[in-house]
Amino acid sequence: MREACRFAGNLLAILAVLWLSPARVSGEEIPFRAFQNWNFYNNTGWRYLYRGDYARAEERFKMAIAEIRPYPSGDQRLLARSYADLARVLYHEGRYAEAEPLARWALSVRESHPRVNPDAVFQSLYILALIHLEQAHFAESEALLRRALAMQEKIVGPMHVYTAATLDELAGVCVRQKKFGDAEGLYKRAIAIHERRNPEMNPQLAEVDEHLASLLKQTNREEEAKHWEERAKAIRDAMAAAAARARLDQAVPGYRGFR
Repeated sequence: MREACRFAGNLLAILAVLWLSPARVSGEEIPFRAFQNWNFYNNTGWRYLYRGDYARAEERFKMAIAEIRPYPSGDQRLLARSYADLARVLYHEGRYAEAEPLARWALSVRESHPRVNPDAVFQSLYILALIHLEQAHFAESEALLRRALAMQEKIVGPMHVYTAATLDELAGVCVRQKKFGDAEGLYKRAIAIHERRNPEMNPQLAEVDEHLASLLKQTNREEEAKHWEERAKAIRDAMAAAAARARLDQAVPGYRGFR
């Protein structure tokens, strides 16, 4: 569940751009009315997904699939998009065995299409990696995340916060396989990225510090682990203090002068 929460938090913005953008469709291959219905169902499915209403999101994505599937000569990217979206819902519901074939098919369509958006391939690699991770398919998850990382470094750059999220996720998979040297290097890359953004008040930096500290403890490096734990605590304490000050400022009416 840690992976699901971080995944949703760090990548929500890029998903909104990618998944809710209007798709192109050939009127000769898919009737315009069917495309309109597909677009409506898919977009409302995402609205329910954002709210955490997975039952209704699943229903809407299945309705979107039903609109497009009768037209196999149409643009398969539309169907792949809805399959990928449905796989995401099933992932959040813990239905990994059902989600895996949908995510895998969506990835195969996107990788083979000459005009696919690279972001779409990245998202398919990422969600399929998380599905494999939850099923303890660590080698498969690592391979997919490494491919996703390589794409993301090209799409948003090696020093972007989204790249840091993928590095952190990949490091966690390496830890599960006891590849501690690889994991340490990945965590430190993620830390270097987060240190560029308000390091004294950065919750993502605190989280990765804690992950690195946990790794160091597993390898009997207690003193090093203590350093990262203390820094993470200092960040969280500073954030809590700032939040308390903000609440106090809101509670005390401002001085408005004489009337």
